Amino acid sequence: MTTGIFAFQVARYLHREWKDGKSLIELQISKIIAALEISAKEWTDLRIKQIAEEDIRKEKERIKLEFEMEREKDLENFKEMMNKANRWHTSNNLRNYISEMETRCPTKESLPAELFNWLQWARDKADWYDPFIEKEDLILKEVDRNSLTIKKK
Repeated sequence: MTTGIFAFQVARYLHREWKDGKSLIELQISKIIAALEISAKEWTDLRIKQIAEEDIRKEKERIKLEFEMEREKDLENFKEMMNKANRWHTSNNLRNYISEMETRCPTKESLPAELFNWLQWARDKADWYDPFIEKEDLILKEVDRNSLTIKKK
């Protein structure tokens, strides 16, 4: 069914309709164009605002991620420092213990071969464990000095 009424409708952002009525649509064209221009400007401004907000959100996310990565790295470095300090302290305790063992040997002039070998072995292990020396040791080559566990291949 035809009514003979001409209508122009914008259904996206503006949601407006102009049609023949008291005045013909041809006489409303300047109002329609002005409304479309205003609508386009509002839509453009909205999109610019959305893009700016998205950029700000992404930048905040990047900063947060960067901070989290920096925090993880800092904590990793701190744990490594603590491990090395503990290893250094332990290796010094080992050396004190080894010296005390040597001091308490009943025969001061000549150490029994077994004790002499043990003392050398013990000093080598203390030097292997010491983070300032980290002497190579073929037997402990595959051992993690911090956890004292065999490294997985």
